[in-house]
Amino acid sequence: MKSKIIPIVFVCFLLAFTIVAAKSIGDVEPIDWKTKRLIKADGVYNTATKEKIKDVAKAEIWIDKYVEEEKSYHVDSVIKEDTTVDIELFYEIQPDEITYESHNGKYKQIYTYNDWDWKEKGNNQTGGYVIISDVILEYGLGSNTFTDAISGATWQNDGVDVTLTENTDYTLSGSTFTLANINYAWTGITGIWDYQIKKIFHNITYDSQIELEGNTSIAGMMLTISLIGIVLGTLIGIFVISRRKKI
Repeated sequence: MKSKIIPIVFVCFLLAFTIVAAKSIGDVEPIDWKTKRLIKADGVYNTATKEKIKDVAKAEIWIDKYVEEEKSYHVDSVIKEDTTVDIELFYEIQPDEITYESHNGKYKQIYTYNDWDWKEKGNNQTGGYVIISDVILEYGLGSNTFTDAISGATWQNDGVDVTLTENTDYTLSGSTFTLANINYAWTGITGIWDYQIKKIFHNITYDSQIELEGNTSIAGMMLTISLIGIVLGTLIGIFVISRRKKI
């Protein structure tokens, strides 16, 4: 009786192992790369649905590493033919530009912030993600490189000031300040205002040199009053002196 049980258990074990092995083999089947895919640090996603298709450990294209000395991401591909993908790269500070060079130098492209989408990391965390569309990768390990460059001021406290241009870098509506240039991020701003005095008189708006009706400026009016005062003072002085002489 025992001799019959052992073979049955062994057969069940083999069957279970075969099912698990078949599932594992199915997981590493190639992706249809004719459909647009998004390459992230943790795997391959469907660009349209944002659904994860394959983990990075089993992907044919993956982000290998970031080399600090080179300021470069290395992206690997084991697909023999050139493949068009979207790529998401993380940066603590959004770069001014990213230079892409493919494995054998067949493709080279310089991207600026106008060429990609920037997604903040959120949850009060610094940094964000650059998403570059329609990158053509060549076959190669660690040889498709994305080299970033930053020039000028950043949103870190580096002691560099940038003068912002209205309607290009920012907009101001009432008391609402909106940063329009997506290449800038800020937690504080130094503002300099040139105040001009304005008053309303008889439903007329007057600027820093207040004008009265008849185009007489306040400066002219004050000058007139001063001259009248001088004349009156002189007359009164003459009158007082003449009375003293008579006395």
